[in-house]
Amino acid sequence: MATKRNGLEIRVDLLRRGKTIADVAVMAGVSRPLASRTVNGLANNRKVLRALVAMGVAKRLLDLPEDMNGKEAA
Repeated sequence: MATKRNGLEIRVDLLRRGKTIADVAVMAGVSRPLASRTVNGLANNRKVLRALVAMGVAKRLLDLPEDMNGKEAA
């Protein structure tokens, strides 16, 4: 399931915060490849998306699924 997520923009945002995809994976409790696929829009793993939101990545960059646009994503 491809999304409109721009992985490069998300990675730049993470690097500005001193974080990497590996940090996202650890925080989400998933593998680094799954975190990478989610950042690049090739997967839609909710744990990874929640970790990205918690790290402060702008929701506009994440193209969150509809079910995550409410309190769950906050």
